[in-house]
Amino acid sequence: MATTTTSLPIPSSSSTTGSSSSTTTSTTTCHEIESAKKRLTAARSQKESASSLILSAQTMASTARTMAETARAMALTAKKNNEAAQSLLRTSEIEVEEAYRFLKEAESRWEREKEKEMMEEEEL
Repeated sequence: MATTTTSLPIPSSSSTTGSSSSTTTSTTTCHEIESAKKRLTAARSQKESASSLILSAQTMASTARTMAETARAMALTAKKNNEAAQSLLRTSEIEVEEAYRFLKEAESRWEREKEKEMMEEEEL
């Protein structure tokens, strides 16, 4: 933001006619004007800084909202993945039980076959 200041003519002592009091008043007024100009410049600079801080804060807030939305989406995805993993675990546990039963049945059939073969060999 550009700052513009209007220069006011500063009365010189040569253009002042009258008493010493008038010169002192003019000098005091001149100092007050210069002081006011400096104060205005400082206030404008402060205003620019504040505007910059506001813009930065707004950007940070927007980023935080985006991050929060992303975090919510990630949490939802994690919840779905957890549910899928739990389902897979249950299915796997059932599969393990069935495989164990199948193994026991196969071992049992093998044992029976082996006993049967041994009995046939003994009969011979």
